[in-house]
Amino acid sequence: MTDQQGENSGAGTIGIIGLGNAGSAIASAFATSVEVHGYDQNASRRDDAAGKGIITHDHLGGVASRADVIILSLPHPDISIAVTTQIMAQPIRPKLMIETSTVTPQTAIDCAALVAAKNVGFVDAAIAGGVASMATGQMTFFMGGDDAAKAMARPVLEPVSAGIYD
Repeated sequence: MTDQQGENSGAGTIGIIGLGNAGSAIASAFATSVEVHGYDQNASRRDDAAGKGIITHDHLGGVASRADVIILSLPHPDISIAVTTQIMAQPIRPKLMIETSTVTPQTAIDCAALVAAKNVGFVDAAIAGGVASMATGQMTFFMGGDDAAKAMARPVLEPVSAGIYD
């Protein structure tokens, strides 16, 4: 498969893990300008995303092996830790992981440590606004993480953001 960068030259190929309401909206916003791969354990959510132009996979490894950046949009902090652990165990990993799930500060710290051990960047990027703003690419992000990871994340997030705050 050939990666397509489209207009969003900062992103490369995006992977979205978690294709529920928020994840699907985020994936749709990115798909207007870049190749997006997605995974959700729920097959009907994968089917819905595929109908919106998202390239879906039935396992995490399919996304991890193709995405330069993986964005997490998951329903529970424990799931974020489990998914991060699984992605970091893959033979091919992304350069950057962006956590948009609602997680605790400790979850973000734990996920950051897991990815740092594999030389992958990590940013916790809370999103303000609802699903409608996500789908239209008008998200407001509040980023946390080290300066290098935030510098990597900013050009990825800018095309789908109304504002990015550190």
